[in-house]
Amino acid sequence: MDISILQELLGQHALELLTGGALAVCGLAAWAATLMPAPGNASGKGYVIVYAVVNFLAANLGRARNADDAVRKAKKLQ
Repeated sequence: MDISILQELLGQHALELLTGGALAVCGLAAWAATLMPAPGNASGKGYVIVYAVVNFLAANLGRARNADDAVRKAKKLQ
């Protein structure tokens, strides 16, 4: 798809609209990823797929180095 076609359809601000929309999707996915627990052994395939898609859209392709520390600390508090 040629971007000039979109510019003609949406006017001169087409690129700004697309960029803003992409940033909004990434931001919402990043927020949703913080609320979603990691899939476990009992998780269904649907949840695993949704989890992977949300993390991809959030650009959360890796894990934080201290993620295991945070999990261990939370378990100690329980």
